[in-house]
Amino acid sequence: MLHHAGSAPVEIDFREGRAEQIPVRMAEVRLVFMSMMFHHIEDLDAAIAEFGRVLQGGGFVCVRNSTLDSLDSYPYLEHFPGARSACESINRSIEEINRRFVEQGFRTVTNEVITQPAANSPAAYAEKVGCRVYSDLNMISDEEFAAGLNSLRSAMAELDPDDPVNEEIDLLVYSKVDTPAT
Repeated sequence: MLHHAGSAPVEIDFREGRAEQIPVRMAEVRLVFMSMMFHHIEDLDAAIAEFGRVLQGGGFVCVRNSTLDSLDSYPYLEHFPGARSACESINRSIEEINRRFVEQGFRTVTNEVITQPAANSPAAYAEKVGCRVYSDLNMISDEEFAAGLNSLRSAMAELDPDDPVNEEIDLLVYSKVDTPAT
């Protein structure tokens, strides 16, 4: 991913790291942005502390990710019960995420639900899911995946072929509370 990101037409410094140990100096950044990776953080409290370390006062953390609150908006999950269980085990509720950030001195700026197109048609959605693009689909057996994909394809064939397939994604934004110098 970093190889492709490095060809971006803007000047951005890309670095490889983990949320719990970000390779930047203290108070070096104004924004920590995470898209569809928050559920992979192993130690959330350590990661939130690290966001506080690297952010300047008044800086922001933006989390764009599914949460337990949005799982029902993902049409594929009803066809893959093992993937649904995996999602429930690796995702958190908005309430828990908010609480954990506030406990570490952040202020909740907003919690919004964004409806995003997942595919321009039901057939395209089934094809996308067939590529196992969602990490939870890599946590189930090949047999369960094949059965779920057949079920999903049948369900998608019943829908209007010209309708897009949408999913809801949560956008959670937090601000680092400025602390006065002592």
